Amino acid sequence: MTLATNPFATRYVRPGALAYRFGVDRPDRDCLRELANRLRDRGGGSILGPHGTGKSTLLHNLHEHYEQRGAVVLHFRLTGGNTKHRWRQQAGLWKDLTQSYRVHRDLPSQRLSFQLVVMIDGAEQLSPVGWYAIRQRCRYAGSPLIATAHRRLAGLICQHRTEVNPSVLQEVANCLLQQGTVWNASARHKWITRWDWQSVSNARDQWSVMYDAIARDPTMSTNLPSEHLTCQLD
Repeated sequence: MTLATNPFATRYVRPGALAYRFGVDRPDRDCLRELANRLRDRGGGSILGPHGTGKSTLLHNLHEHYEQRGAVVLHFRLTGGNTKHRWRQQAGLWKDLTQSYRVHRDLPSQRLSFQLVVMIDGAEQLSPVGWYAIRQRCRYAGSPLIATAHRRLAGLICQHRTEVNPSVLQEVANCLLQQGTVWNASARHKWITRWDWQSVSNARDQWSVMYDAIARDPTMSTNLPSEHLTCQLD
């Protein structure tokens, strides 16, 4: 089984391919809209949670939500690494941010305000000085600053905390199998319930484990479309 035909391949479970599930007894679209409005009205905020709990996925959903409503979104994804690598990322972020503000400043028909939204995925990678400078720049321009991190971020109020929800993970796994295989509901249920979902603390790692399990199964039949799977918001 190849990478492209496995329903748990990266292209199907990466942020942007899956919709974030809030895990509450309300439509996810309503929850997303309320969170987006709260972030807008409060000038931004942070999304906090451990590794693999959906922070990046939620940020992508918010990105799409704002763009569909006419906002310009600057979305930066920072990754770990040595000190030199982190400083290079920070310098690149600052350069792009400065250039974008200059472009908007030179357009007389546009006002910054909510026209420009700044998103930083993995903001804990920034140095304290760099983080302060970016916050000040966004505050001066009146642009909401939305950032994800594993810990509290200075100057931003946490607006949402992510966590692993076993029921939600099983729902997403079933969705991927339903769209990506020819298994019936009984077969999907049997395969999904073989896993100890209560012990899962990182969804990203779980998808990797399930990818390997599918790849090792010679009886697996897939029915994937050419485009990526989408488990959409309800």
